[in-house]
Amino acid sequence: MFLQSFHDYHVAIYNFVYFNVGKNKELAEDLTQDTYTKAWKYRHAFDENKASLKTWLYSIARNLIRDYFKEYKFCNDEGENIVSEASTYEDLNQGLDLHLAMNKLNTHDHELLTMRFINELEIEEVAQIINKSYTATKTAIHRALNNLKQIINP
Repeated sequence: MFLQSFHDYHVAIYNFVYFNVGKNKELAEDLTQDTYTKAWKYRHAFDENKASLKTWLYSIARNLIRDYFKEYKFCNDEGENIVSEASTYEDLNQGLDLHLAMNKLNTHDHELLTMRFINELEIEEVAQIINKSYTATKTAIHRALNNLKQIINP
């Protein structure tokens, strides 16, 4: 089961991590490896009645990403990305690609949109990962999309 899950989900987990750590390949590889290491270590705690293996792995990856940013102080107390002076982007009116706009979102919105549209998870799967109801998750994704639209077209 575990080896099959690696085969089935490692690319999706890597992509999820990669887009949530600012496209840092080495960090994404490390955190993806840590996801599977932690899953193996706590495999006895997995309950297929509570979540699918896929959503459990995403939850582990999500928590590792948050832990990483908290440890290295890249997030404030609310978990929002801190954008330094050096990473200020060109004016939105000059054209801003989706990646730059996504990086302007807070961590929660960025995660939601990455899971839903980049990793193509169903709303039910996202809801399990973030431990919210289907309706609350659907609303949060809608709000995140609106926030993204506001960044692209202020």
